[in-house]
Amino acid sequence: MAYRIDYGSEGVQRKTLRRKLSMPVMKAVFFVLALVAGAVTIKVVGLTWVRDVLLPGDPEVTATALENMTDGLRSGESLLDAVTAFCREIIANAQ
Repeated sequence: MAYRIDYGSEGVQRKTLRRKLSMPVMKAVFFVLALVAGAVTIKVVGLTWVRDVLLPGDPEVTATALENMTDGLRSGESLLDAVTAFCREIIANAQ
């Protein structure tokens, strides 16, 4: 003789686990992918106006000052001192 017991499910709801990306996460992933695609495009195309925007003034002087700043950071100089020296070098060579 078989029997079955049914328990009522009053107030209890079973939730299924879904691995669904939320909208903010999807937007963040899209934004990061767009930034990476833009950086790769700029690197491949080699747009000169980007260099002009990122390296204001005389590009050679700014590039040299930037290299000196990175060398100073690699040698253990503090960030504040390296940025100060960078700015002073740019101002000293400005025309």
